[in-house]
Amino acid sequence: MGKLLRVNLTDGSFKDFELKKSLTDNYIGGTGIGARLLYDELESGVDPLGPDNKLIFMTGPLTGIISGKFEVIAKSPLSGPYGDANSGGFWAPELKFAGYDGIIVEGKSPSPVVLTILEGQPELVDAKKTLKVWGKEIAKTESAIRKHFRDPKIKIASIGPAGEKLVLFASIMNDGRALGRCGMGAVMGSKNLKAIAVKAHGANEIKLAKPDLFEELLPAYFAACRKDMSISSLGNLGTPQTVMLSSSISDMPSKYWTHGIPEVKEIDGVAIQKINIRTPTCYSCPAHCHRWIKIGGFEGKGPEYETIAAFGSLLQNPKLEPIVKANTMCNNLGMDTISCGSVIGWAMEAFEKGILTEEDIGMDLTWGNMDSALNLVKMIADRKDFGDTLADGVKRASAKVGKGSDEFAIHVKGLEMPMHEPRALKMIGLHYATDAVGCRHSSNHHALFMELTSSGVPELGKVTKRAKPRTKSKKKAEPCKITQDYNMVIASYVVCCFLSVGKVINSQLDMYNAITGKSNTIEDMLLIGERIFNLRRAFNFKHGATRADDTLPKRMTSEPLQEGGSKGETVPIDEMLQEYYEFRGWDPATAKPTKAKLDELGLTKVAKDLWS
Repeated sequence: MGKLLRVNLTDGSFKDFELKKSLTDNYIGGTGIGARLLYDELESGVDPLGPDNKLIFMTGPLTGIISGKFEVIAKSPLSGPYGDANSGGFWAPELKFAGYDGIIVEGKSPSPVVLTILEGQPELVDAKKTLKVWGKEIAKTESAIRKHFRDPKIKIASIGPAGEKLVLFASIMNDGRALGRCGMGAVMGSKNLKAIAVKAHGANEIKLAKPDLFEELLPAYFAACRKDMSISSLGNLGTPQTVMLSSSISDMPSKYWTHGIPEVKEIDGVAIQKINIRTPTCYSCPAHCHRWIKIGGFEGKGPEYETIAAFGSLLQNPKLEPIVKANTMCNNLGMDTISCGSVIGWAMEAFEKGILTEEDIGMDLTWGNMDSALNLVKMIADRKDFGDTLADGVKRASAKVGKGSDEFAIHVKGLEMPMHEPRALKMIGLHYATDAVGCRHSSNHHALFMELTSSGVPELGKVTKRAKPRTKSKKKAEPCKITQDYNMVIASYVVCCFLSVGKVINSQLDMYNAITGKSNTIEDMLLIGERIFNLRRAFNFKHGATRADDTLPKRMTSEPLQEGGSKGETVPIDEMLQEYYEFRGWDPATAKPTKAKLDELGLTKVAKDLWS
């Protein structure tokens, strides 16, 4: 659409921000442009929950055409310092149809507001007196906004009570999907912004450089998606299909990362499918990976793999119904299920070790006690009693509790580890240690895919074959770097990582070229991805990061699994990092991208910032 909306919440002003060709050529969209804007506009030392932080909502050139995805970028209160998260659904295409490629939110409103983009005009509406949604959960917030404006088709991205109360892993929710990681919901809450409600007015056509060519390419794209087994299987079992494979190789964590054989018979993909009644999808997506389930008296969105593990095997809970309850609560309260399940798992281990007592927590917290776990979910969102401690994430909670509890606090750069085990998948461990946000699996889906399935991605070159075997730690730098760079392209297009595999990669590139009029190759896109990856890295160093932040929890590096498909494995992360830094062109002493590397990538200003 060629422009972003800049919203200053402090003074209530709106300005259009032109997307210049230098930005779109060098950073594509999505994460790429968001990271560039964040780097340029934030001074070092900015408080992530202060008014000077920026919250950037970004679509990409493929959004609203073959994708419903978007990214949100900000300095994170939980991880990083760099933070980003993504979501699908229908909100992002609606934003494009309303005339904007993204929104830059800055400042802080004196009182809670909802940003509306309706009838072609942006407006800030009082969230307390007029809409009466401040303090409400997600479902009631969406219902109240649509009822007030008498339009059931308004698309809404909003925060729940967790975001309002600055839970550091609060999410932003839209269309039943979550921008879960890095605490973007807390940043939104810190700005007194409850929701962004969007409805296209008239016809804002997305102009394609080569519309005839695009029409020719579209059937081939959907055909490639149908033929790829990793995509078509998502329609059969959704992401819960991962439970069976991950549990067999000890990739699915159990008892807060201490056991190698999780109990999954009643919580795997087959169990979910038995209660599934339909398979919703995101805008223009052929995968249909979501589950809409009916269990007991509940009907609604089913849990994804990450949630199944976080509130299942991680807590020693073998039952499905409590997982469904936890998923529903987190989505409605606006919290990341990965971080929420993880802080409860850490608390359960601390309880087992006697570091935390029933008096400290207010309840019994033995392994598998899901009544207590569900009580804690609500307490965390409300920042009530011990929930207030857990609401700051496992890194800060363990520092506050002390007594050695930080020794088993599982996080990287403050972000709780997703439900994939580095001792089982060595390359994903290297990615966790080196990514700007810390351990986020979805920012390197290809590394996960290759190690988990033992399948290469030939479209990214023969280098991907070196990702195998999964337990090998040497020569992982090259495939890790290549896949990290390409996942920056995916996050900038913005498209779903589940679809960006096999021959679909080539098809997406062809359509990107038809949409933009470019003639880029995979190699061109990998160079852009490398530029974005290094820029995110540079942001962290600008805001105080050091080489010491590139690490994995002690449990992963020195405590081998005692049973299961990865028995005896640990991650020699220091050795892996040396090889990785060299291959990346980063200074081994400081772990900063070298001046030569930054200059090579066209990041001359960034090089001066880091090396002046």
